[in-house]
Amino acid sequence: MPDTGCAGEILQINLALLSPCTIFAANWKTMARKKANYPLIEGLEITTLAAEGKAMGRWNDVVVFVPLTVPGDVVDVQIRSKRRRFMEGFVVRYVKKSPLRAEAFCEHFGVCGGCKWQNLPYEEQLRFKTEQVRDQLTRIGKIALPQIAPCLGSEQTRFYRNKLEFTFADRRWLTREEVESGTDFDAAPALGFHIPNMFDKVLDIDKCWLQPDPSNDIRTETRRFCIENGYTFHNAREHRGLMRNMIVRTASTGEVMVIVVFGEDDRERIAALLDHLAANFPQITSLFYIVNTKFNDSVGDLDPVCYKGKDHIVEEMEGLRFKVGPKSFYQTNSAQAYELTRWRGSSRTSNRRTCFTTSTPGREPSPTSAPRAAPGWWAWSTSPKPSPTPRSIRN
Repeated sequence: MPDTGCAGEILQINLALLSPCTIFAANWKTMARKKANYPLIEGLEITTLAAEGKAMGRWNDVVVFVPLTVPGDVVDVQIRSKRRRFMEGFVVRYVKKSPLRAEAFCEHFGVCGGCKWQNLPYEEQLRFKTEQVRDQLTRIGKIALPQIAPCLGSEQTRFYRNKLEFTFADRRWLTREEVESGTDFDAAPALGFHIPNMFDKVLDIDKCWLQPDPSNDIRTETRRFCIENGYTFHNAREHRGLMRNMIVRTASTGEVMVIVVFGEDDRERIAALLDHLAANFPQITSLFYIVNTKFNDSVGDLDPVCYKGKDHIVEEMEGLRFKVGPKSFYQTNSAQAYELTRWRGSSRTSNRRTCFTTSTPGREPSPTSAPRAAPGWWAWSTSPKPSPTPRSIRN
């Protein structure tokens, strides 16, 4: 093809050589990339709460869902999603704030997706939840209801969760205020929660009000240790990085379980971090680690290794069946190293059996404390038949 010297003419000649189907596909992709011109609604009055922490109002008989608002707010809303029966948007300006509004006590409220209604007093939250149940049963379910009793509140509105899962990321999420400030922020790593609807964006959490101590201290110390010692944080898109996830469980008895998920099998760095956590947090009852090199964060099909455990955990498992694990688990200088596997079956208290290797490195469990029931098994059960297929621990 001769060079005509005009990009437009060259494009025209090239399109002439293409098939009609190819031209249609190119035009369709161009239209799909075109940004929709959604309206800006001014003076929208928020009338009630909706599901998933959103509130709603009506504009021209169309329902508009707006997060971070409460009933009684009057706001200017930029629509970002439009459907046949409803629209969704975000607040551009608060024209008038509702008298029901409360001051959020968490510094991450509005960015973190964990707590949705901190801007509303707890008593009002209960009242609106009762109305939601009544509305869904009567309007949607078409059920005639008698008088509904009010929603029962919890005595504990802070630090009430017994389990949290945190995610490592090599770049922390910047808030809108930080972006609009014009400051050049460094690409600092993060250990916190996912931004809602974003699998690869993580908000770095300073203090979370959901789980009691020592959850916050364990998280912040883990982040500090990893940054100072050059540990790489996970990149979900490129699928690389040593530090991936961390799970903290706190029981009503005061016992604490920590599970650290690594993206690489770097035994030296794994041991250094776990030894540091065990030394600085003696209240940790059991300390586990998992090596997950998969593309997803699920660990239900992986075998966790107990790096630190209490003897009484094994001693109190009367009625369960235990399997002696392989001797290939990581030999460390720690006092004890256990391998945890969950097995199918039933016991007196649960339909899932938890199995520990009760041996310290290089030493088998004592036959006097654990009578042998079958080759390779240690039984505290009257039945000599071992459980079938092992099932990995589940969160």
